Amino acid sequence: MNSVNPTWPGLALPAVHSNIGGGYLPVVKENLFLTRPETNNAPLHQASTQICGYHQAVKQMAVVDSYPCISAVLRGFGGKRAYGDRGPANRYGELQKRSFAAITPGGR
Repeated sequence: MNSVNPTWPGLALPAVHSNIGGGYLPVVKENLFLTRPETNNAPLHQASTQICGYHQAVKQMAVVDSYPCISAVLRGFGGKRAYGDRGPANRYGELQKRSFAAITPGGR
C-alpha cells in the first residue's frame, strides 16, 4: 500500500478502493458494509427495528466499535435497514418481506 502522507494512518479495508490516483467517476457512489448483511423474512407489518437481523447488526456494531484501529473512522457510522419486495405469504397467510440490516457509513 502506498502511503499518501506519513501523518495519515494507513488503513487496509478488504475489497475497498481509494480514489487517490483518480480514474473513478466523481458521481459514482460506492456502498461500504463494515459487517456482513443480515437477512430475514419477516411479516410485512413488522417494524425493521424489531427484526432479528437488525438486533444482530446492533450487536456487531458493539464489536466493531471496540476495534482501536478504526475507532476514529467510525464516528458517524450507523446501521442501515432495508427491505425487499413482498414475498409469498407464510403458512399462516401473512404477507412477508425480506429484511436486510448491516453497519454502513452514516449519511449515505
